[in-house]
Formats: sequence, C-alpha cells, structure tokens
Amino acid sequence: MCIRDRLEARSIIEEVNTSLGNEAPCPVPVGALIEVPSAVLILDSIAEVSDFLAVGTNDLIQYILAVGRLNEEVSDLYNPLHPAVLKSLQKVVMAGMEYKRPVFVCGEMAAHPVFSAVLVGLGFQNLSMNAVAIPQIKKTLSCFEFSELRDLASRLITAYRLADIRNLVEEAFGKPGINGMSGMNGVEI
Repeated sequence: MCIRDRLEARSIIEEVNTSLGNEAPCPVPVGALIEVPSAVLILDSIAEVSDFLAVGTNDLIQYILAVGRLNEEVSDLYNPLHPAVLKSLQKVVMAGMEYKRPVFVCGEMAAHPVFSAVLVGLGFQNLSMNAVAIPQIKKTLSCFEFSELRDLASRLITAYRLADIRNLVEEAFGKPGINGMSGMNGVEI
C-alpha cells in the first residue's frame, strides 16, 4: 500500500462530500487492507492515515510464508499458526490499539474454530466469515474465558518450533466441549 494513494483517496472523498454540500452522506471511513508483508512493516504509517485496518489473512499468510495455498506441491507448508504469521498479526492488533483504529480480520482463518480462538486471543474483536461458520466459531469461543485465549496467544507468539505450537494448540483444544473437533480439522501444523 502506498501512503500517497491512501491520502489521495481521502482527498477525493472529501472533494466529493464538499461538492455535495448538505446532501453529502456521513463521512466515509477509509481503511487499509493489510495483506502483504511490506504493509506489516510500515503499519505505523498506514494506521496513522487510516480510519480502520483490515487483515486479509489468506494473502498475508501466503506472502509471508512464500507458499501458494492452492499449489498442491507446497500447500502443506501454508500454516496460519507459523510464528512469522502470528507475530505479523500481533503487530496489526498493536497498531490498531496504538492509533485507536478498529481492526478486522477477513479470510479463511477467521472461519476456523482453532484459528478464530487464537485471533481473539491476539486481540482481534472483529472477525468476518461465511455465515455457516458462525455457529461453530460461537461454540468454540464460548468454551474459553478471554484470559485463556490471551494466554494461549501469548504462548504461541513466543513459541518458535512448529512442534511446540502444535502441542500448545492440542493442549488447549483438548478441553471438554471441543473434543469433537478432531484437532485441527484437517489443517496440519
């Protein structure tokens, strides 16, 4: 994302609102979709000039890990709980908090019970998903106190080995009420 483009978009919206005068709609929030590693690296600059931040997890994970999730030859390396992914997501939440910007998550990660729990633990409060995923996500999240999810996310952030991450997730999701989830629902960590 180019900051100049963001500022130009804001200027165009303001011009249109000015030209409409009293007929102008409510102010239009202009946000940023964080889906490439370069955006994570300049989050402060982006958050400063945005009304909200949204994370496109499908692309962000793919680009951080340099793994095409749809490429069968390497898709097994696509891992939403990879330490680099978790640290990047944490940076987005922190930027949102620092600049008092709402932060949204869209993408397949938000619709997966385990991953949504980790996202909530990281501090995300807005998850976008297909409506059919909502009951399972609601059921999963209701099995935890927020402090438990925050602790899990904190422990995952400090883990560097994928085996440690797998163990932490299996430990957390072996709780009564979630046993029927069969672990990662086909996602390999």
